[in-house]
Amino acid sequence: MRAEHAFAPTRSTAPLLSGAASSCVVESEFVASSRRTQRPSHEHVPALDGLRGVAVLLVLFGHAPLLLATRGSDAGGFWQASRGGWIGVDLFFVLSGFLITRILIGARGSEGAFRNFWLRRALRIFPLAYAYLALLAALAWLAPGFATLRDLPAFAWAASYLTNLHIALEGWTQPQLALLWSLAVEEHFYLLWPLAALALPRRALGLLLVAVLVGAPWLRWSLLDHVGVRGIYVLTPCRIDTLACGALLALAWDSAWRTTVQRAARWLALPAFACVSGVLIAGVEAVDPATPRWFHIGGFSAIAASFAVVCALALERSSALARALAMPALRAIGRISYGMYVWHALAALVVRHGLDRLGWDLGLFVSSTLWLFAVLLVASASYRWIEAPFLRWKDRIARRHPAAEIAIAPPASRVDREPLYELLPQPARLADLELPFESLQRTHAPSHREEQVTSS
Repeated sequence: MRAEHAFAPTRSTAPLLSGAASSCVVESEFVASSRRTQRPSHEHVPALDGLRGVAVLLVLFGHAPLLLATRGSDAGGFWQASRGGWIGVDLFFVLSGFLITRILIGARGSEGAFRNFWLRRALRIFPLAYAYLALLAALAWLAPGFATLRDLPAFAWAASYLTNLHIALEGWTQPQLALLWSLAVEEHFYLLWPLAALALPRRALGLLLVAVLVGAPWLRWSLLDHVGVRGIYVLTPCRIDTLACGALLALAWDSAWRTTVQRAARWLALPAFACVSGVLIAGVEAVDPATPRWFHIGGFSAIAASFAVVCALALERSSALARALAMPALRAIGRISYGMYVWHALAALVVRHGLDRLGWDLGLFVSSTLWLFAVLLVASASYRWIEAPFLRWKDRIARRHPAAEIAIAPPASRVDREPLYELLPQPARLADLELPFESLQRTHAPSHREEQVTSS
C-alpha cells in the first residue's frame, strides 16, 4: 500500500493537498443591492451555488490521483489536467472574499455587528471541523489501519487553525490533516477583515484592498527565497490577495461602479477563461520548485482576477454562464461542498484501505468513482446531522439581528432536507422545475467553504 506520510503538491518532489473549502467555505446566498438605497435586498443567486460546486469538483479532480493512484493504476493522460486542480481552492477564496464582504457591508452600523458575524461564522464552521478532528483522532488511536494519522502536534495546530503555519515551518503532514490549511487562511481572514470592513469608509476600504492586491505579489517575491514555494502557497499574508480580489468585487458591485464592472467582465471573459483553462491544460503545479518563479509571484494574482471575472459574469442571471452554473446538480453539490472538502481525504483513505484489504486494483477511474459516491454520501449525512442543526441556530441570530444579515436561508423544509435527496427524482414535486437535481502523494509522481445556505 502506498505510503501516506506526506501531503505535498508537486509530482516531482513531496506530496501536497490544495485545500479550501474553501476551501474552503463560502456563502451561497446573498443579497443584491438596491440602486436606489444602496442597501442589500434579499436575493439568492443560484449560479454562486454552482460555482462552489465547480470549486469542490476541481479540488477532488486534483486530489484523485494523489489520494487513490496505485502502482498499477493509470494516472496519465486525462489526469494531466489534475495537476492544476488546486485552483479550486482559489475559487473558494474569491467567492469567500466576495460574499463575506457583502455580509459585512450590509451589517455596517448595526449593534454588535462584529460579535454577531463571528458567532455565525463559528456556528457554521467549527461544529463540522471539530467533529472531523474528533473522529480522525478516534480512528488514529483506536482503529487498526489508521496509525499513520497519529500526529499529535499536527492535531494541535489544526485545532488552533494554524495548520498553514505548521506546514510552512515543518512541511506537509498527513493529507487528512493538511487539507485544513485553507480553512486556517479563511479563519484568519474572518478574524481580521471585519475590523476594517465594519469601521472604515468605503473609499478607504477600496484603497486598502488595492494596496493588498499590489502588495501581495511583492511580498511573495520578497519571501520566496526564505520560505520557499510551500510557504508562499499556504501562508495567509501571501494568499490574502485572492480573498481581497473577491472583496473588491463586492465593494464595487454594490456601488455606482457596478455597470462598469459588468462591462469590464464581459470584455475580460476570454482572457479570464484562457488563464484558468491554461493552468489546467498545462498541468501547472502550485508547489513545485520547477514551476517558473514568475508564476509563484504573480500567478496567484492572475488566477484570482480571472475568478473575480467569472464571479461577476455569474452574477448576471441572463448570462449563459449563470444559466449553466444554475444547473440543479451543480447547485446540490455546491450546497454540501464544505462537507465534501472536509471529508474527502479521509474517505479516500477508507476506500484505499478497503480495496487494499480485498486485494483489488480497480484502476484510477473506477476507484475515483467509488470515492466520489462515498464523499457525496458522507457529506450529505454530515450536512443533515451536523451542519443543519447549527445552521438553524444561525438563522435565529439572523432573525434577531436582521441588519447584520445579507444572506437568507431558504424555507426550513429546504434546509432540513438531506441534500443528496434532491439529486433523485421526486414525483411529489413534479411541478417544481428544480426537482430532479436540485496534496497528498502521487505514487506515480508526487505533485475548499462555505456557506451553504445562510450568511454569517
